[in-house]
Amino acid sequence: MSKNYVAGSEWGDSTRSQQSWTCVHKWLETCIQSHKSCSSQPSVASWKPTRLLDLGPMGAKLLPRLIEHEEIPAGVVYATLSHCWGSAKVFKLQKGSISTAKNQVSFRHLSKTFQDAVEACRRMKIRYLWIDSLCIIQDSSEDWDAEASRMEYVYNHCVINIAASHALDGGWGLHTDRDPLILQPCPLTVTWDDGKPMDMLCADLDDWIKRFDSEPLSTRGWVVQERLLSPRICHFSGTQIIWECNEAFASESFPLGFTSNDHKFNIRNLRGLTSLTTSSEDHLKWDCWRDVIRHYSSAGLSFERDKLVAISGIIRRMRDVFQTEYLAGLWWKGIEYQLLWAVHREGKNMPTRSSVFIAPTWSWASLNGAEIDLYSHTNTQTTPSLYRGRYLLCRAIDAQVVPASSTTICTDGHIHMQCFLVPAFITPSTFGWYDIAVPIHEKRLGRQPLISLFTIIDVHMTNRGELNFWLMPILDGLEDKHLEGLLLYSNNHEEGIFRRYGSFRLRGVIDLDNLWKSVFEFEASALEARHSNIGLYDKVWKYQIGSKKEEKYEKCDA
Repeated sequence: MSKNYVAGSEWGDSTRSQQSWTCVHKWLETCIQSHKSCSSQPSVASWKPTRLLDLGPMGAKLLPRLIEHEEIPAGVVYATLSHCWGSAKVFKLQKGSISTAKNQVSFRHLSKTFQDAVEACRRMKIRYLWIDSLCIIQDSSEDWDAEASRMEYVYNHCVINIAASHALDGGWGLHTDRDPLILQPCPLTVTWDDGKPMDMLCADLDDWIKRFDSEPLSTRGWVVQERLLSPRICHFSGTQIIWECNEAFASESFPLGFTSNDHKFNIRNLRGLTSLTTSSEDHLKWDCWRDVIRHYSSAGLSFERDKLVAISGIIRRMRDVFQTEYLAGLWWKGIEYQLLWAVHREGKNMPTRSSVFIAPTWSWASLNGAEIDLYSHTNTQTTPSLYRGRYLLCRAIDAQVVPASSTTICTDGHIHMQCFLVPAFITPSTFGWYDIAVPIHEKRLGRQPLISLFTIIDVHMTNRGELNFWLMPILDGLEDKHLEGLLLYSNNHEEGIFRRYGSFRLRGVIDLDNLWKSVFEFEASALEARHSNIGLYDKVWKYQIGSKKEEKYEKCDA
């Protein structure tokens, strides 16, 4: 790395130092004046929050006070704060404290992080500040629901987001002391084949970025949309201040910015989400959504019920892009392909179902502690609408989620499928290749062949005995003898209502033939449909997955 990447070599012994703030002021000035994609955010004059903290005129050093919508000036310039609540008690806005907060908020009532955020705003000459715990009435579910629906606008319209990245709770503050030497890359002089020496700097950028991405705030669910929707972010990490916007990623070590080969699903790669439109290429839309879910699904939440609400701002943005109905974490357009999501695990603990109803089992949002990969079984890296040489073996007839809003908690949901079902008897395993017995129609073979099936189980199986499951084929590769689908479970399949338990992949001529021979009652028509791709949905059955309601299946003859 050339020394030209570094603008200077003097760093203070704290992120509170003048050297640190010189960097911040330069980044902010450059971004506002020069970055077109950052300045193309919606005009702040077009919208203003419900409440803000007024820090007073510059230089006045007044105590902050809460102001409400009618007091907030048009074209207001404000900052937002992203922070971990943690276990420490913090001053919160409640019904009984509104009048006091509108008069003034005592500094001694504010956590160290909140105090530092006020100071940071004043140093950046920003008069107004939005903090969730002080601008949302915490003991009012009505106000919380209303403000949750406005999160997209709160972050999208701020001038900057202040991120307390290293702080586990409000007692930590924004700033850290440090040894300036840890910021300094190792200088080297390299002599090339032509004999000419060149001064270089040695720094492990990948290791540095991974450490930053593992900071406490970076692992929190709510922060995903805060980070993606804010036009620019000033991160206060454990060692230095880091700048992030649509056009730059810089640090005190590398104030001019740099590029890196960080891991593929890094959230910075998703900042293009704000520039997506309905006319964007399909694969760009779906790739962006896939990466959002993979990053967000493994993030932590203090309250399980927030699983879908915490990305409601992103969902609102993507709904405008996809132009289709949103269904508890999935989209109606191409929903059959999206049902093939799978848990991505590499030696990690098994995920769990939420203790309260968050989403139907066919949605990835029904799981906790899982990194979700949409379309994980497929070899394609593109949109579901662009699968090549693949044939759908099912069809979604209708789906319903209650309520339908993306900003309120889901209480029920089902998807009504027209599909084939194959009974299967499985001895539980964590995940991987193992044999599954499927019954053959007794008039044909009168035996149960074994199928070598790769399954990814959503949650841990507590019953160690043989269980009765159902395979629901979704995609047939035909040419590559490759079939994918869902693993379903039902206490009473006669009711036609099932729960998702995992996904499967099957490969090989013998296994595929055995599977299709096992389609009960109508295996002959199923085999014919598979080879001709005509009349695929004739004489198949309709089933529901994930509903709390008891609606019986019906035979479909057309």
